[in-house]
Amino acid sequence: MHFTSPMNRLSYTIGMIGLSTLLLSACMGETGMMNTQQPGQDASIVPPGSDATVTNGDPWAPCTDLKSCCSSADMVCKGDPDNNPICTCSSLWDCPNPKKCSQNKQVPPGGGGTWDCSWSENEYVCEGNPSKPPTGGSGWTCNYDNAKAKWVCKKSTTPNPSNKPGGTTYWKCKVDNQANKLICERQDTPPPPPPAKDAGVKPDTTPPPPPPVKTEKNCADGIDNDGDGKVDCKDEDCPKCPPPPPPTCAPGKECCDGKDNDGDGKIDEGNVCANVQEPCPPGAFQACDCYCGVHRKCAPNGTWGPCKVDGNGTCALAKVISQSQCPWGTYCDYGKCVFGFLISSQCKKHTDCPTGKVCDLGKCITDPYKPCP
Repeated sequence: MHFTSPMNRLSYTIGMIGLSTLLLSACMGETGMMNTQQPGQDASIVPPGSDATVTNGDPWAPCTDLKSCCSSADMVCKGDPDNNPICTCSSLWDCPNPKKCSQNKQVPPGGGGTWDCSWSENEYVCEGNPSKPPTGGSGWTCNYDNAKAKWVCKKSTTPNPSNKPGGTTYWKCKVDNQANKLICERQDTPPPPPPAKDAGVKPDTTPPPPPPVKTEKNCADGIDNDGDGKVDCKDEDCPKCPPPPPPTCAPGKECCDGKDNDGDGKIDEGNVCANVQEPCPPGAFQACDCYCGVHRKCAPNGTWGPCKVDGNGTCALAKVISQSQCPWGTYCDYGKCVFGFLISSQCKKHTDCPTGKVCDLGKCITDPYKPCP
């Protein structure tokens, strides 16, 4: 608030509270009423005793009284403070009727320049590029938005003619940035308050559905998919495991059954599983159609697994598993095609050799390899 008066009338410093009291008493006429001026009126014409506040018991009526509705920071008084000074207020609401009001557009303090403002029930926002950073304060919070490349300032209390936070429900406002005016209209029927959470709704006592039951989805991957400790055909979710073939192994002979029948430390050596199809005896080994120790093992579900190179001790997956895959001038050795011609032509496949023998580089020999586990 500012006074333009002779210096000898204010020769000492007055505190904020004392100043407010002085201003209010100085603005009172002989009748005891405040002399007010609506925005846009001639500052020299102030009707005495004009109290424009519309109440009628309505807490959301527009607040237009200079004495009670204007912030001291927005009030400017001219003349002798002891002899009815003329006071104006930049933020006072101008209400031609109780349902339509306007005031000068509120902008952030400091900074200068042009501001583009918007109003909603929840916030009042102004954006712009002032000549210097806005000072903030007086309910404003300002931050520079790098993405927008401009200052964004928000007012803590959204302005409305009632000057009360709850008035935003009863007043709807918009900013006329061209005319630099904030224009508000009173709502005849304010919207009802939102219903309380779960109001009038009975709590749902339905128990949640049980978690889905895990099942063995793949019955031939050697994995316990449902975590019940049972794998593939041994799980009740899968078809039952095929029965093992009946024992046909004579004592002391090696048979295709995944066991060391003859006690020589080797299992199913000599390609005894050459002609065994699926379902195969779980744990049995079959020589693949390649030289130098390439075998495959029967899985628990009765299917043959991949061919692995065991002749060189790597147990790597064989890239080639049949002599038929190798072109002319090459042959399958250690699970891959190598260049060369075999001098001996005693055999080309394991099945060319008698039982207990395997074909290695064109010759039938005793199987010397131990298959990979």
